[in-house]
Formats: sequence, structure tokens, C-alpha cells
Amino acid sequence: MKLSYNWLSELVDLHDIDPFDAALRLTMSTAEIEDVQETGDVLEGVVIGRIVDVAPHPDSDHLYLTRVDVGEAVLEIVSGAPNTKKDVFVPVALVGSTLPSGLKVKKVKLRGAVSCGVVCSEKEVGASEDHTGLWILDKDGVEKEKLLPGAAFSSLFPTKDHILEIDNKSITNRPDLWGHYGFARELAAIFRRDLEPLYSEEIYARMKESPGQEPLSVEVHDPDLCPRYTALMLGGIKVGRSPYWLRRRLYTLGVRPINNIVDVTNLVMLETGQPLHAFDASKLTNSTIIVRRARTSETCVTLDGIKRSLDADNLVIADPERAVAIAGVMGGLDSEIDLTTKRIVIESANFDPVSVRKTAFSIGLRTEASNRFEKSIDPELTLSGIGGCVFYLDRLMPSSSISSKLADARDKKKKTVVLGLDPAWASRLLGTEITKDTASDILGRLEFGVETKPDGTLQVTVPTFRATKDVGISHDLVEEIGRIYGYNNIKPVLPAIESTPAEREEELFLIRRTKTILSGEMGLSEVYSYSFQDDAVLRLFYDKERFVTLQNPISSNLSRMRRSIIPGLFSFVEKNFTRNKEFSIFEIGSVYLPSHEETAVKAAVTAALPDEKKLVSALFVRDSGDRAAFFHAKGVLERLFSRLHTDGIEYLGPEAAAGLENSAEYTGFAGRGGFHPGRTAFLCDRGACMGMVAELNPKVLKEAGVDFHTHRIAVFEFDLGRFGVSEREARERRTYTQIPKFPQVALGLACVVEETVPVAEVEDFIRSRKVDLMEDVELFDIYRGKPVPEGKKSIAFNVYYREEDRTLTEEEANRVHETIAEAIRAHGWELR
Repeated sequence: MKLSYNWLSELVDLHDIDPFDAALRLTMSTAEIEDVQETGDVLEGVVIGRIVDVAPHPDSDHLYLTRVDVGEAVLEIVSGAPNTKKDVFVPVALVGSTLPSGLKVKKVKLRGAVSCGVVCSEKEVGASEDHTGLWILDKDGVEKEKLLPGAAFSSLFPTKDHILEIDNKSITNRPDLWGHYGFARELAAIFRRDLEPLYSEEIYARMKESPGQEPLSVEVHDPDLCPRYTALMLGGIKVGRSPYWLRRRLYTLGVRPINNIVDVTNLVMLETGQPLHAFDASKLTNSTIIVRRARTSETCVTLDGIKRSLDADNLVIADPERAVAIAGVMGGLDSEIDLTTKRIVIESANFDPVSVRKTAFSIGLRTEASNRFEKSIDPELTLSGIGGCVFYLDRLMPSSSISSKLADARDKKKKTVVLGLDPAWASRLLGTEITKDTASDILGRLEFGVETKPDGTLQVTVPTFRATKDVGISHDLVEEIGRIYGYNNIKPVLPAIESTPAEREEELFLIRRTKTILSGEMGLSEVYSYSFQDDAVLRLFYDKERFVTLQNPISSNLSRMRRSIIPGLFSFVEKNFTRNKEFSIFEIGSVYLPSHEETAVKAAVTAALPDEKKLVSALFVRDSGDRAAFFHAKGVLERLFSRLHTDGIEYLGPEAAAGLENSAEYTGFAGRGGFHPGRTAFLCDRGACMGMVAELNPKVLKEAGVDFHTHRIAVFEFDLGRFGVSEREARERRTYTQIPKFPQVALGLACVVEETVPVAEVEDFIRSRKVDLMEDVELFDIYRGKPVPEGKKSIAFNVYYREEDRTLTEEEANRVHETIAEAIRAHGWELR
């Protein structure tokens, strides 16, 4: 919703308050102001001119040569407007001025004729979008004395304003704020200013006391859906174009001007928040209005020219013969105001918000009126709507007059809302001292009725415009006081609440740490796959394993819950391989294994809940190399375990891992043919199998369109729960030592062993010597080829030595190093 700051300033004195400051105060106390936009221009160099002569252009059939009096001179100006004529007043942009569109006015020649300025339309001076012809000022109700050639145009028709844009969501529960007057009331309370009365009491008196020569009756058949319907007939109507000030006000607020009657109803709605509608009285049969539910198969052609089909859930406004409007949404074309209209009936009604919302939805039509009715506006506002129309039509059309009695059908069941308020209690809730006088003053400025009771508490009567959907309990009154008092004026005080830190969730901590290492330090991309997997992918990795199955899968081929994350990661390969020939992805998620602990009772009713556990899985697509993908995946695993300070995790072959606890799930999985038989290792810790690392079988790669000769795919997966036990124990054992003061001495050795001897066995053998000064052992090379005999490999290590209290000499290190070499020879291995 948009608000005009100039309009607000007419309702409450804001001349000394910057619009941006007012917007900030409204945001902090009432509703969010999304934006404040300056509109209009001072229009320097644009003056009032009188066309004193008009002649056709000799070389054009649509241009005119005019002579325009601008006070100090008579200018020759070429005009292309079809309504160019003599002795009318128009805006004139002089040479050197700049129009709001950015056009700089210069002296030019148009088909040989000199033009010393621009005679302007409304659009050219930024007043509206009307560019059909010149703006004839004589027709805009300006006093003739003010139409002086050469006078500044902006003094006659100012366009400068600030438009405040409201976030509609922030006023959903405030139906009183759907018009300018509601926000003016808020500003008056915030800045402690006097609020101008909406309309004079004389207007309301005329409405209520009019004897009414014309008959007008209103019948409400369903008062639950229409709590109040107020109508008044006015005669002496002359439909025409609205004056500039009215068109401009609507235009800047995003409402299209139509004619003076419709424009007045829109203006009053924007001012009061009460939607209105005007009927041509001559088109209402017997001057009778009936508010009823639509009949079966009844239709109504709305003002937009569309025929709407209605049902019994829709409320309509009708005369004795037909529906003439859809209640709360839009009027009907049959009763539309046109240039022949002489008498009108102004409708100002209140409709049930739920009914209006359902009707607007069912016919697919949301309007400014329905938007307001859906917010539960105040039934008492209907009189203000009628009063506003009478007020503005008196101003625009002195010939108009009230020609009927005021018709006011209303449901009188509504009760006044009265609440009690203890200022001391309000002070405790707000956290600051609020005196009785302060509370009374704030509520009074918001137009609540306030009386002081003998015990010092307050009895507060809620105004009707706040009682429909907003203020209903005493806590609401505290909120009213707090927001106007200013939450920024309440000194913040930390509450005296004892709090204990939450216990550390070990699994969650480990998951976050693992994700940080894999994605942040190692560059893997995290993905999420479905917990149910495609049968076409599962057949590549499984044979006859049992799965947890879904009774209502999203697709028939997606009924089985995953036992491993690896098939899900593999399903991403085909989609990504066409764009990226190398990539690494990982996922941490749950898998679901069929329970083996079903009781007879459970089995008779339903399957037992599955065994659920968390796995860490990764997949690597790499250019083909000598087992590069497998060792890349293994390297990532080792780096992850090292960063988590865990040790003792072994990499075993299928035979060595077969007899370990929990090995069946992993060795069986690997034995189905989905993994490369010679490039698979199992992760084991403390006599239990907790995962695996492997290259995928070439036949599986082919399913994803990957050529085994150019690319390899490796995966790893391990049980986060089992690994977490080792990680926690390693963390508890962790100790810290002082950074060494003296340098290491690094000496290398290369050991030739059988191809079947694992590297870890040799490294463990060296470490097991536990010789003095030895600090660390690090693998740096594995070599196969001449001169190493076939069937053997050369494994090279760096062995690091250090003395804690002095610099170790190379001679001392060599003596220790030789003892390790002798142990290796004694073991039967050859040193190179």
C-alpha cells in the first residue's frame, strides 16, 4: 500500500518533520515502511501560457503553428496535439528547461518552422500518463485570476510529494491502517500532534437529517454475511473528468483516474480505508437494493466486462430483478456510472471477511475493495465512507445534493470491548516504569476510552476500529503502550536467568568436523541423495539382499531404502560426467537395514523398525592412471583420519577381513561384482570391520558412460558410529608437547620385499624397533621395475631422528639408523 506524505500532512501537522524520519518512526512503532520515494518536480522553466493564434503547418497535415503568450514575450511554438486551439491556457516549457522525462528543451526547426519551446501534455510535466493532447488548464477548475501568462506552473499545480510504501503483511491484523487516516492517527500519537477530524459534523448531520424526496430502500437477507449496509442517493450529478488535484492524488498512489464519481469513491477509500461503490440510480429497479446470496447458476457481468458465474456461497448486491454487483469484490456493468448519469446511489457496506475472501478466490478476482474487506474492517466506518463522498462531491460539484433518506441496515449484536489494565503490571511486562498518566495519555491519543478506577487501575474502552481483529485482551494494551512509548526508550537489561550449556552432541560434532575437513580442506562437494534408491542402480551392487521397502513409494522403481550411500553417489556420475571429467563428492547420511529382531507379535502386525546407522561416503572420478583413483580415495581417508587424530585403523584385504565382526555387510557388498576385485580394501579397527575403500568395476563404469581406459572411479564408505568411538577415545588420550627447539635429522632407507607384503607391515616393523632418538617414519616412494626383481617392490621411507636438548649430529643419527637396517636384514628383507 502507498501513502502520500502531503495527504498525511493535511490530516496531522507534519510540516517540520522530515518524511524519512516519519517513516522510520512508523517502522519502529506501527508498520514496516519499505521505501520512501520522492515524486514530482519543481518544473523550473515551465510556465503558464495562452495560445493567442493557431495556424496549420504548411508542410504537415498534423502539426500546428502557434503563437503563445508567456508574459514577457509571445513565442512561436510548433504543436502536434490534436486539441490545439486558440485562447486556451496550457503549460509551456521554455527553451533551456528540462522536463521530468529528461528532455532538454531547445530552439529547433520542425519542417522548416522555428519552435521556441514545448506546449505540454499532462505526461510531459509528470502529472499523469495522459499524452492524448495538450493539458487545457481552463478545464481543470482553476480560478481565472490565477491563469496568468508567464506565472510559474508549479505554483498552480504542484507535483512534489513523498510516497511511503507499506509492507502489506505488517498491517494484516490492522484493518484501521488501510487508509491514510489510520496512519495519520498513528503519527499524531507518535509525535504528540493534534489529529484533524475526518469530516465535519455538519456533513453527518445533513446525511442523517435529509428528508429525501427520492425513495431508496435496503434489504439485507443475510446479516451474518453483511453486518451493515449504508446507502445514500445524490442528485444533480454531472459525470466528467476529475480536476487535476484529484487525478494527481490517485495517480501518485497507483490508482487510475476514471471519472469524477468513481475517482471520489476511490479517494475516500484511500483516505478512510472503507471501500465504496456508486450505482447509477436510474439503473436500479424501484430504487431498491437487496443484499442476498446468489441464486443457482446466477451470473453477473462485472465492470471489467467479464461474465462471472456465481453460486450460493457468493453474496451479491441486487435489485428486485438481477444482481448488480458482487459484494465486496466488484460492481456490475449493468449499473455502471456513465456520461448520462444524473442520480447516483453511494454504497458503503461491511461484509464478512471470510465470505469475501472465498468469493474473490472462487471467481478469480482480487480487488482493492476485497483486500480491505478481508481484513475485518470496522462496521462503524460505513458512515465515514458516505460522509466522505458527500464532502468531496460538494467540493467538486456544487450542483449535487442529497435526494434520499440515509438507508442504514445493520446488525446490532456487536458489543463494546472493555478491558482492565494495571499500570504496575504493564511496567513489569515492558521492563520500564509506566505511570498511570503515561498509559492514559498514550491510549487516549490512540482514541481508546480511558477511565481511572478507585484502585488506581484503568478501565479501557477499545474503539470499534481496533476491536474487529486486533485488540482483545489486556496484553494488547501493553503492546500499544510499549510501541508508542518507544521500545528504543526502554533500557535493555539482561534477564536474571541461570542457564547451563547444552550437552555436547558427539555425533553432531563429529559430522560437522568431518564435513569441514572434506569440503573445506580437501575440496570435495557435498551432495544429498534420496534415502530410497533406483532399482536399476541397485542391481549393479546387490544380488538378493533384503531391503526395507516403502508401501507408498513416489515411483514403483524407488521403493527400496538404501543400505549403502554408494549407489546413490554413483547415480550422480552420468549427470555430471558430461560437464566435469574429474570431480569428488561426498555425503553423510543414514542407511536402513532390515531388523533381525522381529518378535512374533510384531511380525504378525508389521515389520519391526529398521536398524538405522550413519555412514560417511565419498566418490572420486579421476583420469586413468596406475591405480590412481584407488590411492587418491585412500589418501583422502588417511588425511581425514589424521586430521581427526585417530590411529590404528587398518586396511585389510577380503580374506583378512572376512572373519572380523560386522565384516559380512562390507565383504558381502564388495563381493557382488560392483567393485574391482584387486583394488578393494576394508577399514578395520579393534577387530571389527567399519568400512571399505575400492575402485568400481569397469562394467559398472560402463553403465554410467565412463570409459575404464580413460577414467577410473573410486569410493570409500565407513560407519560413523563405530568410527566415532575411536575418535572420542583418541581425543581423550590426546596430549600436547612443547614445540621442539632443535632440528630433525632425516635419513632414508629402501627395502625390497615381496609384492604381497603390505607397506603397513614394513612401516610397523620399523616403528616397532623403538630405538633411541627415532621420532617418526614416513613413506615417500614405492618402486617397481628394473633393477628390482619381478614380483617384488621397493618401499622407501624417511626416518626422522632428534635430540631434545641439543642438535643431533648426522654421525649419531647414522649409528642409530644402522641398527634399524640390521634388523631389516635379519628379518629377511633386502635393503637397496
